[in-house]
Amino acid sequence: GGKWGRHDPPKGLMAGLKPAKPPADGDNDGMPDAWEKAHGLEPRDGADHAKVMPSGYTAIEEYCNDRARRLIEQAVASQK
Repeated sequence: GGKWGRHDPPKGLMAGLKPAKPPADGDNDGMPDAWEKAHGLEPRDGADHAKVMPSGYTAIEEYCNDRARRLIEQAVASQK
């Protein structure tokens, strides 16, 4: 007797959270323009998400890894 499909989140799960405006992403490739500029990419080139970076990861993977690292650092710092 399980159910498939959408389930509403538990009440209060999102309480106190306020959505923030996302950073500018002019080419809609999932990477903010400022991050692209800082990493030598072109913010108007929607295909550069697939560019292989010196690390061997694609640009979008590098962005996701960088974002995850920053979120973890923020979470750890907030626990101190």
